[in-house]
Amino acid sequence: MQGKSRSVDLLVLLLCGATLTSALVRETFEIDTTMNCSDAEKYCRQYFDGMAYVHEILDDGWGLAWLVGFRSDNMLTSWTMCHSGLVSGNCTTVGNTTVLCESHRTVYCHENMREIILVDSPMTFDEAVAYCRNEYTDMLSIRSLKEHTIALRKMRDAKVKNAWIGLRFVGEWWMWLNGDPLEYVTWKNEELSTCPAEKDNCGILLESEVWDSSPCDLNESFLCYNE
Repeated sequence: MQGKSRSVDLLVLLLCGATLTSALVRETFEIDTTMNCSDAEKYCRQYFDGMAYVHEILDDGWGLAWLVGFRSDNMLTSWTMCHSGLVSGNCTTVGNTTVLCESHRTVYCHENMREIILVDSPMTFDEAVAYCRNEYTDMLSIRSLKEHTIALRKMRDAKVKNAWIGLRFVGEWWMWLNGDPLEYVTWKNEELSTCPAEKDNCGILLESEVWDSSPCDLNESFLCYNE
């Protein structure tokens, strides 16, 4: 798991999400490096659930990238993964272009994740928690860089600057309201993790990509999840 966490330092952009079920979505990530087809397949399998599907990138008009196609004799025979260890032959890119498989191209991977929902109807923290629990599973707990990236993408798409997350200071500790362990953290400053300002007992995700503490009676947009 430690290697998987380090790998997402390469992650630069969440592209799109495709619905799998009412609670899971397939999210597509662009990786900030270029690889040949075989290395791209290995990377996506090691750090994500696999390489992205063609329609998830073409629908957004993205250009050349490795996807799950493999060409044999210049004919698109099937949408299968690049052959592991392949060093020659022709592979297909997002633009349906035939290129040598050892060529380096942008890489897109996908991962099946729980659904994250931004609610752009400002409420107090407690009102937002009640809404998330009534309409979805709960207010969002951010457990990884990938979920952090998705949440920020939702905010940017909706032009929302701040959003409540399910983080609350109780007694002497910050805790996720749904009971998830607080392992992944990205505080505005280290002091907030142990000693927030008086009455700033609720966690909020800022457009600057960090968490902050805030008075719970402010009206803010908020993030829920389905699981």
